[in-house]
Amino acid sequence: MAVLPAQPHLGHLRRQARDLLRTARAGDTASAGRVLAVSDELTLAAAQLAVAREYGFASWARLKAEVRSRSAELAQLADEFCVASVRDWTGQAARMLAVRPELAGYSIATALVLGDIARVRQAISADPGLVSRLDERTGWTALHVVCASRWHQLDPARSDGLVAVARLLLDSGADPGGALSHPAVRNANSVSR
Repeated sequence: MAVLPAQPHLGHLRRQARDLLRTARAGDTASAGRVLAVSDELTLAAAQLAVAREYGFASWARLKAEVRSRSAELAQLADEFCVASVRDWTGQAARMLAVRPELAGYSIATALVLGDIARVRQAISADPGLVSRLDERTGWTALHVVCASRWHQLDPARSDGLVAVARLLLDSGADPGGALSHPAVRNANSVSR
């Protein structure tokens, strides 16, 4: 039985099913056998069912539900991890990463708080606007996130990476004097006037 990865992607699973169907229809006996083990016909639905069963699920719908559940759970954990990485002094972020190492590669936000220079460089190359864009939830820029990260204390080996990411952001046009712009801050300012 195949093991579903910690971060399964529905698109990848769909491609697996399409590839299985394509090779089965092209005459590959092993692929055809996998599909025909669950159905009398070589159809996409049968290939999806075969893939689902190979991962231990009774149906394609149940496999999809599991993937969506894991994705939502990981997204929530990644958000909590990022908050803990900038606000917590107790080591909660380090414990979270130890239990769920896939958090490190989840998003650009996790790359920023961890000082992952390679991933941040790649993200800036793909989207240069990342350097100055404000996060809608926090009102922070990428530079704010890197500077607020506690990972230099949680894991001193990450210090050089955090410094390298901060330099990369500055070299890419980040404004070191940029003000925070969070809705709560704006509302508090307007109330005090």
